[in-house]
Order: sequence, then structure tokens, then C-alpha cells
Amino acid sequence: MVSLTVWRGEVREVVGEEHVWREHFPAAGEIAVVAALCVLAAGMSGAVVVQRRRGRRLPVDEVLPSSAPFAAAAVGTAVWALPYCYQHPTLVPDTPGDVVWAGLGSLASLAVIVQAWRATRVRTPGLDPATPIGTPQDDEAVFLPARFLDDTDYNPNGFGTHIVLGADGPAVTPHPGPGRFAARPIPVERLVVRTVRRPRGGDGDIVPRSWNVAELDDGGRRIRLAAAPADLSRILRTFTAAETPDGS
Repeated sequence: MVSLTVWRGEVREVVGEEHVWREHFPAAGEIAVVAALCVLAAGMSGAVVVQRRRGRRLPVDEVLPSSAPFAAAAVGTAVWALPYCYQHPTLVPDTPGDVVWAGLGSLASLAVIVQAWRATRVRTPGLDPATPIGTPQDDEAVFLPARFLDDTDYNPNGFGTHIVLGADGPAVTPHPGPGRFAARPIPVERLVVRTVRRPRGGDGDIVPRSWNVAELDDGGRRIRLAAAPADLSRILRTFTAAETPDGS
């Protein structure tokens, strides 16, 4: 014997002796979750648009900061918001615990969004090479991730991945240390810092978005040096210190 349940002209349930089939009806919680996902996706897209608006005055080929912080904020919001929407499709809390759940989740999302906003801010690189810092003569060598983006006699075929600072002067190395194996000394006496800027499309894919690029004059030839902002500042100030009597 088979029993059929028909609603609005369509079969909604079939019950047999050993099997039961029911057409799935989306529950209110499921619909609320789908709606919340659409809102989060729209918010992520809106954040990307706003970020591009923030960088509208930059050069056309300048690389904008990554949108990953906003994606992390969306994922973090989804962690607490989706279960809440499933349990409360109308978004109205039923118990004091639900109020705490929604309140703390909202505050956490707000804090993460503010942090993402700050992290994706377009910062104009600032550096005062005229303020040198001395390189300790007795300390061990320090290896900093950095790349010269142009081929030179001290960086042939772009082999360098780090710059080592220490008592023996700055040098390009193809490794993060220890030791100065295969290091090529940098002729800092002929380098002049022209400007420090954000990465651009012409700098290539090896330059992370969070790095800065220094444009140097090497005996009349323009060369580029890329590194993280703090590392680049330290490297350039070391170059400047090496050019002064006190830093030589």
C-alpha cells in the first residue's frame, strides 16, 4: 500500500511499506542563513569597491593593498552570525544568552572590520635617509629579505633574495644566512636614494603588496630595491650611514 500526500496540486509525500519520501521544504532558518551569506558577499564586494575608491588618486599601475583583511572579517562574522541566523530567523533574541551572543558577535565583527580598514589603508611611504643609523660593528650579521629588481654587477640575473648588514658592510646574498657565502658587496658610495614608493604593476609579481620600492641612482642608472617598509628603511639608512665619515 502506498500513501500519497498532495498539496497545491503537487505530490509532497510518498509513504510505502518500507520507504518514505518527502519533498524538502526550506526551513526559515535555512532561508535566513542564505540571506546572511548574500549580505556578507555583498559586504565583501562593497569593501573592495570602497578600497579602490580610496586609491583612486594613486598612479594607474600602483598595486593596492590586499583585500584579504576584509575577507577575514567576513569569515569571522560568518562564524557567529550564520548559527545565530539559523536559530533565530527573525533575528530577535529569545533569551539573555542570545542577547549576549548577538552583542558580543557584533562587537567582535566591528573590531575586525575597523582593523581591516586600517590594514588596507593606502600608506604613502615615508623615509628620511638624511637621518643615518650606524651599523653595529661587533654584532652578528643581519639578513633582511629584499630584492634588487634590476640586474647589476652586484645582483646579476636577479640572484639576490636578501641583503646582509653587518661589520663587513651591506651585501646581496641568495640566501637568508648564516654566513656570507656567495655574497656580493653593494657599492653604497655610488648609490643615491631618489624616492620611496608603493609597488606598481611594472615591478613584477615577486614584490609583495605590503613591501615598498626604493628608486636609487646607481651612477646615472635607475635601479629599484624592494623590501618590507621597516627593512627597507633600515637598509637605506645603512646605505646613508656608510656614505658618511662616521658610518664608513
